Amino acid sequence: MVNWHTNIELLYVRSGEGFVLYEGEEIAMNEGDTVIINTNCLHSLRSNPDSPLPFFYDCLIIDREFCIQNGADTTACHFVSHFHDVAMGQRMDDLRKSWDTGISSVVAVRAAVLSILAHILTKTTGNVTPPAPDASYKNHHVKRAIRHMEENLSEPLSLSSTADAIGISRCHLAHLFRKSTGMSVVSYIQMLRCRHAIVLLGQSDLSIAEIAQECGFESVSYFDRCFVRLYGQTPRQIRARRT
Repeated sequence: MVNWHTNIELLYVRSGEGFVLYEGEEIAMNEGDTVIINTNCLHSLRSNPDSPLPFFYDCLIIDREFCIQNGADTTACHFVSHFHDVAMGQRMDDLRKSWDTGISSVVAVRAAVLSILAHILTKTTGNVTPPAPDASYKNHHVKRAIRHMEENLSEPLSLSSTADAIGISRCHLAHLFRKSTGMSVVSYIQMLRCRHAIVLLGQSDLSIAEIAQECGFESVSYFDRCFVRLYGQTPRQIRARRT
């Protein structure tokens, strides 16, 4: 799932291999690698199906306000995005242990996160640069397209309607979207609808037909086909597991 946020995100690989699609560039991740997702950058993560080991990783999202309060405005700089750093594993372990320190856990967690923040600032010294004035502009249209899809899931959506809604041509949107997300606009719409359907199947008493309509599928049979393609099971099979 492609997303972005104003906070920085750290990914540390424990085992296996995976890929981060980061601002349209695919970065390979291996054991001991750290990837820093800078503020407002489009990104998504997937495992490498050819890896002999399962893909396990730690993910830490550090709140922007926390960083600013401690003298590091992460929106005013651009960290190097990928480096090998096995020491990060120990720091992530220290953070995990800090949750179990009883009454002093809040202080311990803050100290552990500050240690990680200081470490990446030191690790990337000389490589931390101010963001380009238009650093996120190239993905501005993609972000607007995704917002439009999320806000109109129950409505008819297509490449054409989405392009019209954000004011660019179909060809331009199709090119930008695939480069930034690795998916076509239509495939992404189907994925969003199926993900919303998963929530409704588990948390509502709506019928399958009602869920299909709520999620914008034109028919129950089309809902079934998209759902099976994504999850390998029908909506009814997923719902049956709830009972």
